[in-house]
Amino acid sequence: MDRRDQLQLLPGTKKRLGIKVKGENRFLYIGSAILGAVIVSMFALGRYQTNLEDQLTQVNDQISIVEKSRKKSEEVGLKVLQQRLSLISELIDSHTYWTKGLTSIAGLMQNDVRLESFSGDANLGSIGIAVQASSYAALARQVASFLTESAISDLSFGKTNTTSEGLVETSITIKFNREFIKNSKK
Repeated sequence: MDRRDQLQLLPGTKKRLGIKVKGENRFLYIGSAILGAVIVSMFALGRYQTNLEDQLTQVNDQISIVEKSRKKSEEVGLKVLQQRLSLISELIDSHTYWTKGLTSIAGLMQNDVRLESFSGDANLGSIGIAVQASSYAALARQVASFLTESAISDLSFGKTNTTSEGLVETSITIKFNREFIKNSKK
C-alpha cells in the first residue's frame, strides 16, 4: 500500500503567520513579575516573622530568668525604705529651724537688755521672749533693732512693768516669716 492511499486522521499542521504584535505578552510578563514579587515578599516576611518570634522567645526566657533571680523580700524592704524616706523628706521640708530665729534674735540684742526666758510656737512660727531693760529708752532701741530685721514679720508686747531695782520688764512675741525659719538654705 501506498502511503498516499492511507487515510490521515490527524489534521494537517498549520503554519503560523510570522506577524508579531508588539506587547502581546505584556500582561503575562507583568503578572509573572507580580507573582514573583509576591512569592519573594511572602518568603521574606515569613523569615522576618520567624526571626521576630525567636527574638521574642529569647526575651521571654531572659525575663523569666530575671524573675526567678528576684528577691521579693528585698524588694518589699526597698519599698518600705522608699516610703520612709519620703516621710522623712516631708518632715525635713516642714521642719522649723529655730536656730535661725534664735541666731537672728541674738544678733539684734542690745547691750543694756537681757533675756530672762524664751519659748517657741512652731504652729505660728513665733518666739516669745521675756526681757529686762535698764530703761524705757533701752527697750525702745531694742524694739527698733528688731524692726530692722526683714525676717521678722510682726512684734507684739505683753504687760510692761518696772521692778524695784528700776529695770523695765516686758514680754515680746516675735513672729518670723515662714520661709525664713522653714528653709535651711537661706
